Amino acid sequence: MGENGTGKTTLLKYITELSYWLSQKNKKTLAVYDEAESLFVIHNLGKHLTYDGAQSTVYIDSNGGEFIDKISHIYLTNSEYAENINLTSQTDMDSQKRIQYISINNSILNSLAKRYYDKTVNFSRRYVSYDIKPLNDTKFNALQWVIIQNLNNLNFQAILDINFYGNKAFRKEDFIGKSVDIIDISFINVADILYRNKDNITYPYLTEHISGKMLDKEIPIFRERTQKSQSKINSILINNLFFELDFCYSDNGFPAYSQDEKNLYGMCKKYIEDRIESGTEKEYFQRAIDEIETIMNLSLHPKDNGFPQDDGSYQEFFSIDAQVIRNLILHNENQVSFISKYLKVLNLGMSSGERALLNFMSRLEYINDFSGDNKIFRLNEDILLLFDEVDLYIHPEWQRRFLDELIKEINKTFSGKNVQIILTSHSPIILSDLPRENIILLEKMDASKNILVLKSDHQTFGANIYTLFKDAFFIKDGLGIGVFAKRYIDALIKDLQKLSGNSNHKKLKERINLIGDPLIKNKLLQLLSEKKHGEKDETFLKNGNLGDNERINMISFLEKQVDELNRQIAVLRKNNND
Repeated sequence: MGENGTGKTTLLKYITELSYWLSQKNKKTLAVYDEAESLFVIHNLGKHLTYDGAQSTVYIDSNGGEFIDKISHIYLTNSEYAENINLTSQTDMDSQKRIQYISINNSILNSLAKRYYDKTVNFSRRYVSYDIKPLNDTKFNALQWVIIQNLNNLNFQAILDINFYGNKAFRKEDFIGKSVDIIDISFINVADILYRNKDNITYPYLTEHISGKMLDKEIPIFRERTQKSQSKINSILINNLFFELDFCYSDNGFPAYSQDEKNLYGMCKKYIEDRIESGTEKEYFQRAIDEIETIMNLSLHPKDNGFPQDDGSYQEFFSIDAQVIRNLILHNENQVSFISKYLKVLNLGMSSGERALLNFMSRLEYINDFSGDNKIFRLNEDILLLFDEVDLYIHPEWQRRFLDELIKEINKTFSGKNVQIILTSHSPIILSDLPRENIILLEKMDASKNILVLKSDHQTFGANIYTLFKDAFFIKDGLGIGVFAKRYIDALIKDLQKLSGNSNHKKLKERINLIGDPLIKNKLLQLLSEKKHGEKDETFLKNGNLGDNERINMISFLEKQVDELNRQIAVLRKNNND
């Protein structure tokens, strides 16, 4: 917990990437893990360390590999400006590359999206670096590579969100945020994807599969050919199917384009069944037929965005049950999907705060989707979850409920695992769910870059949120008002002190009535009355200077102050007796 610039995110970064830093001999690193009565000290200092302390058992490891590799480190944040922590740390394990830690944030979402879409097209990549390549240089692989490289990762995030909602509905669980049952979707024209990105398309193999001729001539021709029908949802999918087949099999007897949509679809379907040999490509295209026919059979009524049909901005979409689309495209643990990479979710009907909370939870749940014995990431029995700025974008009421909701999700996602959570926050609301013993306060020292590490003077767990807000750690000058409001009140006091008989008393009263705190407001009104009448107004709090609502608010405010004072007196008396 700490103000901006105290190094909270940097600290989480080093903890997440600890195995990486230990491997860098020029980056001196030391970490201490405290487990019950044992200490685990790991370092790369290149010297022998000794320990003189109270713990009965101390383990000192000069490289940390054995201990660190037993703990899965998972970093998660919603921040748009999160420092780009490496997605993975890898080590050889059974001749496979295995991840030792993962980071999930907005900047890394693109990489996660590619891995997800790879799976949907039965597309094999070597996970050896960010410049990963398909194992086989085929036309099918070349096309899928280029399409996936140029997809919008926001659509992938929407898929994660839909999946999270679907799982909630399946388990008949409520969600802290808005419940979304119906979503608006459309599908992206493959020619548009390639045309918009044609100047930036790269392919790691130097072949003619992705050629200048295809990008500069064939794509524009196909795009123009399908322009009239591309607003129609079924037409987009059928034309996309034709394009993929034509790209892969134009040299193997695939027929020419037909403007008749029914004929075009029948032609594609027949070629898939009769001409494509059994294997992953045939499986993929057969799945395409199944998915397209499912969409056709939904008999949904199309809508549009209100633009004229001959306008380039015209777009057709339809509303669909969120569970239906989830079942259609998110069943593919061992199956492929044609339409998922073309799916565009237009609206979830949420505010930015609701989306932020949903994004956070859906990313957390997604960790299980790429972990397992046969996947690139394997969850260990011991898991360290590192959550950065958990209060980001979230309304105070949701902050109050956040930790409870988070623990529920963690218990489901990591059932049977040993989990420790480290989180950072700016919010005193979060503190009310955490014991003082589990909180570290970080504070900047004046005129230096040094950071003080503090412990709270008060028990925070179950503490009144308003009391926590007034703590000097959060409000430096002890005033629970904004700096601009304080300057406004200071200026108002000076104007009252200079008040003369010719002053505009009505205007001053209007300025005073803007103030919300009843004590400050009524003290200033009293001062105004005294200046106006030239003597102390003893009747100020007794008569018409306070309206009925003001009087009620004043009484309520003072009663709360009395209750708080009595509570603090009781605590002091109890401590004195103890």
